[in-house]
Amino acid sequence: MKIGVDIRTLMDKQYSGVSEYTYNLLRSILLVDQENNYKLFYNSWHDFEPFLATNDRVAISRSRWPNKLFNYILQFFFHTPKLDKIIGGADI
Repeated sequence: MKIGVDIRTLMDKQYSGVSEYTYNLLRSILLVDQENNYKLFYNSWHDFEPFLATNDRVAISRSRWPNKLFNYILQFFFHTPKLDKIIGGADI
């Protein structure tokens, strides 16, 4: 199964709240799950090498859209781009 995950919160320098939860949840899932493939998504002008890209079941997709433009204008008003299309399809 292909599982898509939005990891934009992991781009924060200091983790707290949602970013801390996302980090620990993904780290734990990737340790125990040996069957599924994960497609992680983030958008930024800056390169970001998340800790999670440590095995061949994890693929990272990146968009260079500024986050405010991506979230507030494109997705909220126009419902595009679809994240599943950006990451190349996902079951969940």
